[in-house]
Amino acid sequence: MPNKRVLITGATGFVGCRLAERLALGSDYQVRALIHRFSGPGLARLCRLPVRLVNADILDPTAVLEAAEGCSTIIHLAYGRAGTEEKRREITVKGTENILKAAVAQKVHKFIYFSTASVHVLGPSSPVVTETAPFESTTEVYRESKIKAEKCVWKYHEAYGLNTIIF
Repeated sequence: MPNKRVLITGATGFVGCRLAERLALGSDYQVRALIHRFSGPGLARLCRLPVRLVNADILDPTAVLEAAEGCSTIIHLAYGRAGTEEKRREITVKGTENILKAAVAQKVHKFIYFSTASVHVLGPSSPVVTETAPFESTTEVYRESKIKAEKCVWKYHEAYGLNTIIF
């Protein structure tokens, strides 16, 4: 049975903050939140919780590896939402790869990745979309980088046997 320590990236966002709250207050998980700045409303919400805040840049592999130390689960929600298109891509794709490398190195039990349905289809053009639907080609930064990041998650799952869940 693995320990009950979880690292959440993107924990200052809407979903990440609610997830951290639910795990910290409604389970026996010890929650760690990877944050990249000490400001914003999400951080204010996290600070009232029994959550360990880890200030680290997702683009710094050493800092990410240290943040993941001792964790049995990593829940990755962070993505690039500010800056230039190139910076947003880098945060989403390279950041995901850094988290995956840390997961493998730290031998985490489970890696949970929050993707988006828009990697498969943008609108209601298909009545049913499943995980087997092909990725839909795009040049839109968010969707394109999420496709690349999800492909990276699958690569690590296949290459390293990383126990992976993708939402």
